[in-house]
Amino acid sequence: MLATIKENKHFFTVANFALFQVGWLVCVVAAAHHYEAVSVLSCAIIIGLHLSLLKEMKSEVKLILFSAALGFIVDSLNIAFNVFQTTQPQSLPLAPLWLVAMWMLFAICLRHSLAWLLGKPLLSGIFGAVCAPLAYYAGASIGALQLPQNDILMSLSAIGLAWALVTPLLFVMANHFDRSTQSLN
Repeated sequence: MLATIKENKHFFTVANFALFQVGWLVCVVAAAHHYEAVSVLSCAIIIGLHLSLLKEMKSEVKLILFSAALGFIVDSLNIAFNVFQTTQPQSLPLAPLWLVAMWMLFAICLRHSLAWLLGKPLLSGIFGAVCAPLAYYAGASIGALQLPQNDILMSLSAIGLAWALVTPLLFVMANHFDRSTQSLN
C-alpha cells in the first residue's frame, strides 16, 4: 500500500489532503476534550507517515519547523490580543502545543495537496484569508478554542488578515527550503 502511494503522485496528493483533514479533526476534538497529548500525538503520527513517504525529507522538515515557529508566534499574539482563547487554563498567553502541532500538520500540505498555490502569492493570501477563519470558527464550534462572543466578526477578521500574510510566506519558504536543499545535492 505504501509503495502504491509513493509511486502515484495523484494518489499521494489525495492521501495528503485526507490525512490533513483527519488529523485536523482528531486534533481539534481531542483538544476540545482537554486531551492535548492525543492532539499532538495524532499530528506527529501523520507527519511521520508523510515524511516516510518522501524521497527527500530535509526541506520538508525545515518547512515543518518553520511553520511551527511561525504558528507559535502568530497564535501566541492572537491569544495575547484576545483574538481567541484556548479552553485550557494557561498562565501565559502562549499558543498551546496542540495548536503549534496543527501548524506543523498544515505545512505538510504546502508542497503536495496545496501545491497549486505555489508561486501564487495573491491567491494563496486569499486562500489563507478565507479558509483560516473558517477553520478557527469550526474549532471554536467544536470547543477547542473560544472566540470573544461580543466580537466574533472582528476576531475572525484578525485571523483572516494574519493568514492572508502568513500563507504566502509559508509558500515562499517552501520554495526557499526546496531550492536550498537542491543546491546542497
